[in-house]
Amino acid sequence: MSHFFIPIHVRYSEVDRMGRAHHVQFFTWLEMARLELLRSLGVSYKEMEDEGLFFVVAETSCRYSKAVEFDDHLKIYPVIVDQSKHVVKFEYEIKSNAKADAKAEGLVAKAKTTLVAVDKTGKIADIPEKYQLKLAHAKKD
Repeated sequence: MSHFFIPIHVRYSEVDRMGRAHHVQFFTWLEMARLELLRSLGVSYKEMEDEGLFFVVAETSCRYSKAVEFDDHLKIYPVIVDQSKHVVKFEYEIKSNAKADAKAEGLVAKAKTTLVAVDKTGKIADIPEKYQLKLAHAKKD
C-alpha cells in the first residue's frame, strides 16, 4: 500500500450500543481518505464539480478483520489501483493502534471502491486528461 494516509480518531457518535464503530462509518472514512488523496495530488473535487464532472460510487466492498472501538486511532491508506477514461478504482487498508498508547499496528479492514465519472445529467463522461495525469501519480505499482 501507499505511504499516504489520513488519521481517524473514532468518535463516540460513530459507535453503536456495543461501543464498536458501526460498519457504515467505514464508508464515510473511505470517502474522506479518497478526497484527501485527490487533494494531495492537486485534484480539487470542488473544482471538478464546478467544471461539471462528478464521480459516483458504482461499487464498494469492505472486508473487516477486527472491531474498532470508541477512541481508537486509525490510519487509512488509499491507493488508486486502476483508471481509465471513465473509471477510477481505489483500494484501502485501514490500520489501527487499538488505543493511542498502543504500539502494535494491526489491520482492521481492506476495502475497494469503483468510481465512475459522470456529467451533470448523470451520463458517463471522460475524465479530462489534466486529471488523469494527476491520478496516475497515485497509482499502485
